[in-house]
Amino acid sequence: MSESLPAVGAMIWVQQVDILYTKASRGAPAAAARNRLPRAFPAHHSGGDSYRFEHYRLLEWADFVPALERSERASTPPGNQGNLMLEPAQGIVKLGLRWNHAIGEPPRRDQPSAISLPKGKVARLIINGRSTSYSGQIYMEVTYTVAYDDVLKPDVFVKSQVTAELDMRADLF
Repeated sequence: MSESLPAVGAMIWVQQVDILYTKASRGAPAAAARNRLPRAFPAHHSGGDSYRFEHYRLLEWADFVPALERSERASTPPGNQGNLMLEPAQGIVKLGLRWNHAIGEPPRRDQPSAISLPKGKVARLIINGRSTSYSGQIYMEVTYTVAYDDVLKPDVFVKSQVTAELDMRADLF
């Protein structure tokens, strides 16, 4: 990872939205309703932090009611946020995803620098997985939305056009 930091005043905001469900929401009509769930929300707080992260979860067993799990701020971005890989460089942020067993099967190849996000743009990265437990199978879809600019507004995740996308979802059979 590069040690370069974003330019002074530049902000990187990341929002992670996890949707967890069981076999009950896999087929129609429940799957159609699940597919209409939001994958982004207005930012919980506004401000000029160089790095901001928000993590939402929508759980089938909680009627898919969005819950803000974490909200963090930092003066510099981390090298990764969960499975999202971040590498600020001059005027861009390189983004990628990595797969791990916590996401679930099937395995995927890491794509550490799949997107070069310039200032003023928004990217979306998506990965999913299936895990098996004594209770049955649990399915997870994780969506990361990343905004990078000198000024970011609280509605950036819901109103900005996504200009780059990495979709690593697999058929979960």
